[in-house]
Amino acid sequence: PFTLDSGKDLSVTVTLTTDSKYVCDSVTKGWVYGWQKRGWVKSDKKPALNPDLWGRLLDLLDIGILLPSYQHLEGQAAMTEALDAGKTAAMMSYILAHPDLSKADGSLKKKHAEELHETMGDEAQMQVLLNSLRNLGIFTDGEDGKRLVADWDKAERFAQLDSPHQKAYLCAANMGHLSRSSLYQSAQLLLDTLQCAAGNHYGREALLRLAFLLQQNASGADQPSATSGRFQRLIAGSPQDAAAFGEGSIAAALDAAISFGYVCKEGNDSEGESIYCVNPAFFDASMDRKQVLTDTVTIDAAFTFMILPGLSLKDLLPLIKFLDIVKYDKVLSFEISKKAAMRSFDLGLTAQSIRETIACYSSYPIPQNLEMSLDEWFGSYSSASLYKGYVLKVSGEKVSSKAISIGVG
Repeated sequence: PFTLDSGKDLSVTVTLTTDSKYVCDSVTKGWVYGWQKRGWVKSDKKPALNPDLWGRLLDLLDIGILLPSYQHLEGQAAMTEALDAGKTAAMMSYILAHPDLSKADGSLKKKHAEELHETMGDEAQMQVLLNSLRNLGIFTDGEDGKRLVADWDKAERFAQLDSPHQKAYLCAANMGHLSRSSLYQSAQLLLDTLQCAAGNHYGREALLRLAFLLQQNASGADQPSATSGRFQRLIAGSPQDAAAFGEGSIAAALDAAISFGYVCKEGNDSEGESIYCVNPAFFDASMDRKQVLTDTVTIDAAFTFMILPGLSLKDLLPLIKFLDIVKYDKVLSFEISKKAAMRSFDLGLTAQSIRETIACYSSYPIPQNLEMSLDEWFGSYSSASLYKGYVLKVSGEKVSSKAISIGVG
């Protein structure tokens, strides 16, 4: 039998029907709420009929039952620092330098988990970010299945998104490999949910209920418009998701949002349930404004690059092609080494193009020893893919005009 408690079970869709225009108008036009406030007395001073039945119906229609909000919390916690573009770029740099950082099941190897703890401060958060970057197709398995390879086309298209959408897609991708439509729906639903929840305090289950209600409300909406097409094209070629879009994906997205600090624990209710609020940083799009890049980078004689905060992922991508993360903090610390430079040469960069990129971020002259090293590294660089990832490196001055015959026996 139907009860008030079963009406709150979100696994069951309840449709209330009536053949009475009076009942329908009383709810949709708000008359009944006025009667309730006046002690079940109508505006004409006559008593409203069936107040007990109206009370039971309004209980089902009261969103406060589904979404209880808390104002006074026990043990309020400090706002968690949110994952930003700098930390995302730092993790991408780490993956580029350590493409074999994960086990076959996708989890971080112990050595790299420890290094990430020292470098980034939260290896668990980096595990979630790694999963999302892989599920978005920004990093994919190499031919040997043991090393990750960057898809720079996808990375650059992702970096073109505004900051809130980047964050929403990273959270939505925590579910796994989703189809383009499911990824879009999950990301947009998370955006809508957090926008509606902003400024209030909710338990995790209440946030999922809010997402459910928004999803139901939008179930008949049209597909995304042409202006949103670039979001849908983001994951072109990804495998179709095994499970239909639904509660599981938004729950995984919400858990990622909590891990990334976009949804922060503020305390506990009287029963010990964790209560969350939306971090305003989730909607911060200040980094998306066109930046004056000059003087955002300083370089010392040890080839250490110090990058000031505030750059967008789009601004940082050109740098991480030839820089390795040293330490994530308020100021990002990177370094350039021969290994990192060789990796960038494989992407088509040259010593001159690296110099030109650096000049966009710093008005100071490049240290002379770095200039010399770049020229030396590029001068000695010559690679040819031979067979299943084996690479022959021959110094430029030793390459003769004669053809080099290589036998594979």
